Amino acid sequence: MMQKTIGATNKTKWMNIVGAVLWALTGLALFAQKFGAQISFNTLMAILVLYSFIVLIPAGTAVALSSPSRIGLRKVMIGLNVLLILLVILGFAAGMYLRTSGFLGYLGLLIFLVPAGLNVKALQPLSMRFQNMMEQ
Repeated sequence: MMQKTIGATNKTKWMNIVGAVLWALTGLALFAQKFGAQISFNTLMAILVLYSFIVLIPAGTAVALSSPSRIGLRKVMIGLNVLLILLVILGFAAGMYLRTSGFLGYLGLLIFLVPAGLNVKALQPLSMRFQNMMEQ
């Protein structure tokens, strides 16, 4: 059972590393398109904060899934992944309410919700197992 959990955790860690790199490259490509255009400072900051948040979650989760990481980091990453899930659901519900949601909305649900759900599922047993070890 323990080996099965470690194997799944390792796969999830690599999924997060690849995801962080791909999100960073996507952010750079989209930022390069906006670089020549006249955009306000607030818009520029919003773009940077959004993609920093999007890259921070898989990168931080990959660090939290590594064996020597601390339990506090795991709990923070569980919270951030749950926050991401709630924000995506809220955004999708707003799109449904405004009738602007379509195929890309469903694709966005899959792109964000599936990895975030897998992250929460992988982090919870590790968080609880190490917490139980510390209490004994």
